[in-house]
Amino acid sequence: MSNEKGKEVAVTKKEPVSPAKLDAEARQFNMYLKLAEEFSKSKMFPNAQSAAAAFSIIQYGKELNIPPVTALQNIYIVNGRLGISTQLFAGKVYAAGVKARIVKETETEHEIEFIRGDEKYLSRFTIDDAKKMGLVKDGGSWTKTPKDMLHWRCFARGARRIAPDATLNLYTVEELEDLEPLEPTGKPETKRPEMIEVLPEASETIQQPETQSVPEPEQVKAEPKPLPITTAQIAWLKGEAKKSYGGDLAGMLYEYGIEGKPVEALTELEGKSLYEAMTKKDKK
Repeated sequence: MSNEKGKEVAVTKKEPVSPAKLDAEARQFNMYLKLAEEFSKSKMFPNAQSAAAAFSIIQYGKELNIPPVTALQNIYIVNGRLGISTQLFAGKVYAAGVKARIVKETETEHEIEFIRGDEKYLSRFTIDDAKKMGLVKDGGSWTKTPKDMLHWRCFARGARRIAPDATLNLYTVEELEDLEPLEPTGKPETKRPEMIEVLPEASETIQQPETQSVPEPEQVKAEPKPLPITTAQIAWLKGEAKKSYGGDLAGMLYEYGIEGKPVEALTELEGKSLYEAMTKKDKK
């Protein structure tokens, strides 16, 4: 193609998306919706109390190339954000070709050497760093398991320096617990997402595997689904953490036998049990 001055101008032709690809994406979207509904009903994953929460986690896992079940076991909604377990965080870093070697490990200081190709980085995190950041609180995880807390903070710091491409927008659950909760910008949407209609002409181009008919299993009466923790219960627990634990909510829950589980993932019954146990302790 030539312009007005007779010079050749390159024209980039945008290839249209094939109906078969659109059809495949629609089928996957619908499959994730069904999985989210079934997983939320199973009560196997405390971080997926609703189909919407389960779908958000599964979709985020898809972006991280993680299967649905693994995503539900390692991704949590904390303070309005999606966070991943420290083990999953480390796995993503190692998958990017990073090697790590512990240089120093004490209850007050931690050093890890990272190697990626020809690049090296020595990450260091101390208990003084944690205190300056306001992470150390009486009765919290930093006073109970300082080595573990120092290790993962040191690991996260070094991983972000040497592999920013692998850690982009990835935050661990522990990091998100130290952030302020996100304020909702509007009324939550409670309507279930609609299924996407599959294109009939496209579906003919995709060979579907042959399936054998399987007899329907006997229907088992499902147990009542536990109610999620109430807003009032969450507010009371946060108030108690601020009053008696220096704001360390995770440390307070750990003391009462709840570990690695955000307060938003608790049930109403668990919240009631915590209230009874804590008020009983105060009376003593």
